[in-house]
Amino acid sequence: MAEWLQRIQHVPWVAHLVRANTRFTSRLGTAFAGSITYFSVLALVPIAMVAFAVVSFVYHDELQGLVDELLPALGPDLSEQLRTVLVEAQSRAGVAGVIGLVTAAYAGAGWMGQMKSAVRAQWRPSLDEQEERKNFLLESLLNLLVLLALVVLVGATFLLTSVATSFADDVMRWLGLQDVPGIGWLLRLVPLLGTLLFGFVLFLFLYRVLPQQRISTRMVLKGSAGGAVGLLVLQYLSSVLFGLFRDNVAAATFGPVIVLMLFLNLFARLILFVAAWIATSEQRAIAGERIEADLPLEQDPDLDLGPVKVPAPEPERGRSPYSAQQAWARRHGVRIGPQVLTVQYPDEKVQVPQPVAVRATRIASAVGWLLGAATGAGLGASLASSLRRRRRD
Repeated sequence: MAEWLQRIQHVPWVAHLVRANTRFTSRLGTAFAGSITYFSVLALVPIAMVAFAVVSFVYHDELQGLVDELLPALGPDLSEQLRTVLVEAQSRAGVAGVIGLVTAAYAGAGWMGQMKSAVRAQWRPSLDEQEERKNFLLESLLNLLVLLALVVLVGATFLLTSVATSFADDVMRWLGLQDVPGIGWLLRLVPLLGTLLFGFVLFLFLYRVLPQQRISTRMVLKGSAGGAVGLLVLQYLSSVLFGLFRDNVAAATFGPVIVLMLFLNLFARLILFVAAWIATSEQRAIAGERIEADLPLEQDPDLDLGPVKVPAPEPERGRSPYSAQQAWARRHGVRIGPQVLTVQYPDEKVQVPQPVAVRATRIASAVGWLLGAATGAGLGASLASSLRRRRRD
């Protein structure tokens, strides 16, 4: 089994996946994805504030009519209280929108900053290399621009996926094509191809804008195509889960939030794993270290993988004479230089040297004799004093 695993790691495409997984794991891909998910959820609150303000301004009359229609069914007291709250909320929608917009911009810039740092951590040859950053304002502005482009692309792919999964039958009925043979498959296939195209552009955009180092365009195109397929699968599964939660009244409240958080985390993992896959097409999985899956790269004469750091073998504790000499030299303050010292090194198995033990025994015996003599003299003097007192009495 071990030999088979070793042989299969020499297959180029398997070795590439192993290197990508090793890079993703060793460079904290899961932790970076969790951080990106956290900032994504954090940005949902200001986004909701902006959405509330926009809906209040655009559909003010419709909302007012809906409130007037529904509130009387709640009773006079409760309906009046809710009306007061809703009217006050609508009057402050502008303030909420401005605050939400500023907060959403700040949170979005932070989210994209985390995404950029995570992709660069997977992309660069060594994790110890310094990440280049511009000043805070310029960096935040660039992050916002990249985020806006990303939101447009993700929204377009989600729209096409929803059309392909949920509204295909409705579209056929609207167009009157439900009786045309094969039209159902065609209406589902065209949006899926559009989703793949938008996903490909999305990943290509990310891997051209975020990293600092350039890698072969051919590998970036391959990685972007693989990322587009992965994104399509994630979106399809998300649409299916949304439909399942929508049909369940008990799960309809928290189901969409759970699906959204799951999608954000898996989407972040997908971006980082594909980045690791692209990077390890020309780099070792771990900078300066060699693993079995690096063999296909080492056989490519056009790649410069850099030197491999060979760790010094660790001697077995308690059995290396040199280690025992070094430990003894540190204890006794002896400096071992290029010259041979005329010092007899002790046996490492002996905890205390014999001369030291003999000297310590003699000193302990002398101290014990003196303490015993002093104690005996004191007891004798005390006894003699007691006898004299009795004779006097």
